[in-house]
Amino acid sequence: GHPLLQRPAEQQYDEQHDDWPEQVAHHVVDEGESVHGHPLVLLSSQTDVTTVTSNERIRVAWTACKLELAEPFVIARASLREVTTVFVRVGQRGLVGYGEARPAGYLGESADQVRRQLAELAATDLLGTEPADLAGIQARLRAHGASGAVRAGLDAALHDLCGRRAGLPVYRLLGLPRGRVRSMRTVSLGSPGQMASSAARLPPRAMAKLKLGARDGLDADRVRAVRAAMAGPLAVDANGGWDLNEALAPPAGARRLPGAPDRAAAGPGDPGGPAVKAAAAMPVILARPA
Repeated sequence: GHPLLQRPAEQQYDEQHDDWPEQVAHHVVDEGESVHGHPLVLLSSQTDVTTVTSNERIRVAWTACKLELAEPFVIARASLREVTTVFVRVGQRGLVGYGEARPAGYLGESADQVRRQLAELAATDLLGTEPADLAGIQARLRAHGASGAVRAGLDAALHDLCGRRAGLPVYRLLGLPRGRVRSMRTVSLGSPGQMASSAARLPPRAMAKLKLGARDGLDADRVRAVRAAMAGPLAVDANGGWDLNEALAPPAGARRLPGAPDRAAAGPGDPGGPAVKAAAAMPVILARPA
C-alpha cells in the first residue's frame, strides 16, 4: 500500500542483535545479492520440513531501518514522509529466514516496542527448536504478549526458514499453485486534482485504493476525479475518518459511482462496523486489530 520506497536513509541502520551460529557465514551467496545489506542464504536441499529434527534452538536477529518515502503517504489520520520498519531474521542449523515486523502506530505499536520484544524473545527459548511448529509458536507468542508486528514478522521469517530447510519456495511448501499476485496501488489522500494526477500515473488496468476521510466534503469529488483518470477497479478506504453516520450515508454521489466496491470507514474495533457492512450497497471489508 505504500508508495515506492527510496534507498534507506544513510546512517539509519540500527543493528540491535545478531547472535548467530558460526556456520551461518558459510552459507551466504555472492556479495552482490542481499536484502537491505544482509546476505541472502543459499537455498538448502536437505530433507522434507516435516521430518527434520534438531535440538538447536531457533535464534532471532533484527535490523531497524528508517526508510524515506518517494512521496508523502497521506491518510485520514496521518501524513508520513518516512517509516521505520524492523527486518527480522530467524536462524537454525546454518540457514536463515527473513521477515518484516512493520509496527502499526494506530494500534499502539512502535519500532522501539518491536525491538524490545524481540530482545526479550532472543533471551528465551520461546521459539523452541522446530520452525514448522508455526501454530504452537504463535500461541506462545500471544501468551507472551508479543505485538501483532512481532508475530507477523516472525511468522513470515519462520515460513521462509521452513522453505529453505525443505529446499522449496514457500508457495509449494503450502501446497499452492504458482501464480502472479495482483497488488492494489494506494492513491494518497489529497485534493481531487492531486489524486487524479496520481491515479493517471498508474499502470493500465491497475487496481487502486483511494484514501478518503478528510472531512472536508470533497470525498465524492475525489472518487469522481480518480474514476475519470483511470479505468481499473477502485476501492476506497477512509482509515477511520468517517463516523458511523457518515459510513452509513457516504458522501453524496459515492454510491452511484461505478467501480468503488470496498470501503473501510470506522476505526479498528468500532462496534458499528457490522452495521455498516450489513447496510452498505457495496461490498465492505472490515479490518480488525491483529
